[in-house]
Amino acid sequence: MSNHVYPFKKRNSVQNSGMKAGEMLRILAWVVIVAGFVLLAPNVSDFSGENLGLMVAIGFLIAGMNIFVLATIFQLLHTTQNHE
Repeated sequence: MSNHVYPFKKRNSVQNSGMKAGEMLRILAWVVIVAGFVLLAPNVSDFSGENLGLMVAIGFLIAGMNIFVLATIFQLLHTTQNHE
């Protein structure tokens, strides 16, 4: 990674934008997980690999958890950079 030199006024906004991006990813993860549960509820009765709605719902749940993990990692990276 290359180090960018920002003027002092912009440095705080760049660090804050990283935390804001992490929060937006966390909100997006919750939206995707809720959408997965909404899709899962009517499709769970026919539990088979041919049920497209069920497969999409499971995909949404897995994607939501992955986004959640990435948001947490993103916030931790920006937190450690703020302490240096």
